[in-house]
Amino acid sequence: VSGRSVKAQFKVADRERAAYCVVVGENELAAGTVVLKDLATGEQSTVTRAELPSRLSVKD
Repeated sequence: VSGRSVKAQFKVADRERAAYCVVVGENELAAGTVVLKDLATGEQSTVTRAELPSRLSVKD
């Protein structure tokens, strides 16, 4: 959803009923990490790109 503000991108994710948002900025690119935000709880965590698939598994 490039080219839109972060706020607009979160609105799109909410409208599409996404479970998570993955945020990748310059710092995350340099560190090999992403910020994973659970849209149901608002909880955010920084995870490595390698651990992202397991963190995105289906919620219980």
